[in-house]
Amino acid sequence: MLWFKEHKRSWRAFFLVMLVVAMFGPWSFDRISVPLPNTCSFPNIRLDDVLCSSPVPIAWLLAEIPSQLTYLVNGLIAGVPPIRVASEWLYILLSIFLILPFLSTPVLIIWEKRQRWAAFHRVALGLAAGTSLLIGIIGLFIGNWALWGAWLYTFLTAGLLIAEILAMSKTR
Repeated sequence: MLWFKEHKRSWRAFFLVMLVVAMFGPWSFDRISVPLPNTCSFPNIRLDDVLCSSPVPIAWLLAEIPSQLTYLVNGLIAGVPPIRVASEWLYILLSIFLILPFLSTPVLIIWEKRQRWAAFHRVALGLAAGTSLLIGIIGLFIGNWALWGAWLYTFLTAGLLIAEILAMSKTR
């Protein structure tokens, strides 16, 4: 465990790089109707007899946050009922949870002695792990079985959370 404590920067940097890899893995699929006699060309994969799909990384979906905020503001100005924009609020909130480890991890790599920031980092990792787990489970229920980006992100954030807790307990 001494190595683990002494090399915090190294394993945090490794986890950060792996989180970037997970963000560019498939988190969803853009479905396309292609009947069975036809073939799906790369990068599309066949989901069933009627549908092909193109993998969509979460990084592409997170790039839509500014347009979602614009939609929300326009909806609130136009007097759209709050229940109609609730899904947009949820989308933005969950997106923020997924982005938090990308903000907190570099800070701890640079300034590893910040205890309050380390506590925020552990909370951010827990929120991100829970959000990506929820996305992965929903993906399983709707038939998206190859969401390795979401599952990798879940395991990485949960693993980093466990590593941070172990490093915290060994420093006291």
